[in-house]
Amino acid sequence: MITTLKEIGRILAILDDAVWLNNAKKEILDVSLFWSVYQHAFELILTSNIVLPSDERRLRRIKTVVSKNKFWQADLKKCKEMYLSGQFTAADLYHVIEGYNEEAEYIFIANHFSAFKEEANLSSAEIAKVMKINKNSVLSWIGHKRNMPKQAYKDAQKIFKNFR
Repeated sequence: MITTLKEIGRILAILDDAVWLNNAKKEILDVSLFWSVYQHAFELILTSNIVLPSDERRLRRIKTVVSKNKFWQADLKKCKEMYLSGQFTAADLYHVIEGYNEEAEYIFIANHFSAFKEEANLSSAEIAKVMKINKNSVLSWIGHKRNMPKQAYKDAQKIFKNFR
């Protein structure tokens, strides 16, 4: 159940336009503010009435989140029942926020890395060669197909002097 709550938070972050802005490192710490802004979207996810984004990157991210959990539909139904019966607690909401913050950070990392690649005019193959990793990993990080590991992000900041 905790995994599903985090995944709902991840979907909320993916749907949030502000997270996708360049250099927008967004993190939510205020629970009441989060709930006032995202309660309606949360309810739409529970009822499976969300409007999927037309942006390919966002759609790919949502599909990745949902497809990793083979119990998604059953767990979503349990979350909905829990929410409608008034059993949804602050601890449950914290898991949603935790998932939101994680996804927002990964989107920031991918956007920052992609912007660096464009500004430095480097190919994925060149980046892969310098970082000593597979070129396909670089392509999947930039394309939002996979999350760039935080350690790889830190390594890139050390290796590339103008990547800050």
